[in-house]
Amino acid sequence: MVAVFLPFRKLIQNIFITISKSSFPPSKNKYINKIEQLEKKNLLLSLKIKHLNDIKNENTKLRKALQLEEEKTINLLGAEVLTFSPSNWRHIVTINKGSNDDIKEGQFAIDENGHLLGKIIEINKTSSRLILIDDPEFTTSVFVAKKDFGLLKGNLVGAKVLYIEDGSELKKGDKVWLKIPLINFPIEIGEIKKVKNNENSLFWDVDVKLYTKNSFFEKIFIIK
Repeated sequence: MVAVFLPFRKLIQNIFITISKSSFPPSKNKYINKIEQLEKKNLLLSLKIKHLNDIKNENTKLRKALQLEEEKTINLLGAEVLTFSPSNWRHIVTINKGSNDDIKEGQFAIDENGHLLGKIIEINKTSSRLILIDDPEFTTSVFVAKKDFGLLKGNLVGAKVLYIEDGSELKKGDKVWLKIPLINFPIEIGEIKKVKNNENSLFWDVDVKLYTKNSFFEKIFIIK
């Protein structure tokens, strides 16, 4: 009796094993691999989207600079930022233009809106260093409002205008600007944030709110 039913028993066991295997979910490793593949695809898509957005933003900046160049009859040279100074106290960047591109020490750089970013302080053949306007070592002569004249000095929170003997007619919001020889329009820097008569000094305290922000920008435009 046992010999007769033994083949059927094995058949039933095989059927049961086959059905059990097909009903079990995939292994844990398969799930992990699938998740990793999806994460990689998602990362690649995110990078592509970021790249397209960067291209779009750069095109927007270039169009603004081109419009500025045409409207103001100003000669501009676009440059890419290579590195930012790692120092917390210095705001200096390295750009990919140098003496081979006719870059000269003292030339000013602006953003796509025509606002002052900084000036060239060191030149190599294929690169240069640009000191930003909010660096504590940055200085340049500026105009304030319509008649006052002083020395702009950068600091880590903006800038100040020094050597204003009489600031009684200055007020918050007055423009601070720069006049470059052979350029027929002013380069805007910022506006007065606070003006105060300093009783312990011959000069007034004039704090400036800069139009440019010290962020990790990628493109600048050098005035030649």
